[in-house]
Amino acid sequence: MTRLYVVCEGLTEVNFVTQLLKAHLEAPDPSLLTVGAPNLRGNYTYPQLKKFVKNLLGSPASLVAVTTMVDLFKIPGDYPGIADASNKAPFEGVQHLEHQCMEDIGDRRFFPHLQLHEFEALLLAGLTVLKEQHPNPPRRD
Repeated sequence: MTRLYVVCEGLTEVNFVTQLLKAHLEAPDPSLLTVGAPNLRGNYTYPQLKKFVKNLLGSPASLVAVTTMVDLFKIPGDYPGIADASNKAPFEGVQHLEHQCMEDIGDRRFFPHLQLHEFEALLLAGLTVLKEQHPNPPRRD
């Protein structure tokens, strides 16, 4: 069985993962995948995040995958690639930071994810507007 950890910035993200995402991801076969949502509790440095992720990954042989659900707004100033990211368009900056973090952690089971916009703001946004503004709009066939 594979264990997927979604490292969450705070309680709102934890609730999203445990109350909505978990059931969806585990639905095809709960015996193959379980989902957990450890909480960073908002304030952290990059070394703390890195240590947290590496502890979750454990040994290279373990059946674990780790991702993050962290807002760009709260990213610590010691995050790898942060100086270069400010010179890029917002979405490109996020991709750059995710790539730098993935390289720094150095484990193929780690898939960093940064939210370009504050997650809580997305909860209050209109779904129709979000769909129209998404960088990869759905194809209209």
